[in-house]
Amino acid sequence: MPRPDSTSPHTATGATAATTAGAAAAAAAASTSAAAAAAAAAALRPRPRFPLQPGRALAKARLHSLPARIHYTLFPLLVYAHVPATVFLDYNAIFVLAQIASKPETSPDGVGAVSGSAAVWWFALAVYALSDLIWLIGVTFVYEGLMQFGSKWST
Repeated sequence: MPRPDSTSPHTATGATAATTAGAAAAAAAASTSAAAAAAAAAALRPRPRFPLQPGRALAKARLHSLPARIHYTLFPLLVYAHVPATVFLDYNAIFVLAQIASKPETSPDGVGAVSGSAAVWWFALAVYALSDLIWLIGVTFVYEGLMQFGSKWST
């Protein structure tokens, strides 16, 4: 290709445009061929095989005694069943405290009456509910869930 004349702006602009278009076409062809080569290489590599159900790998544990099988089967329930049971019983206690705090005197003659003012019962309800919330969030979720579970499975 002849050198463009420096005095003629038309030839310099045309040569630059042709060079830019040629470079863009070459870059597009190179990226297409690189993508095709990567796809061909990926097709030749064997794909890893993973089990369809990873939990089935645990079924290979050979437990020969019946108590060991029962313990192995019920272990997740044994570990986590105390949380819903405790929450259920605690919220029942909170409900009872709320009922007592709303009407602390049950009979006018004093038989079967609950002594104390309503403010004391509301304070007891608040303390019990706060301690239950601290246990549920602090101990169960943060300590057992994040810290203990994380430290066991992070190594």
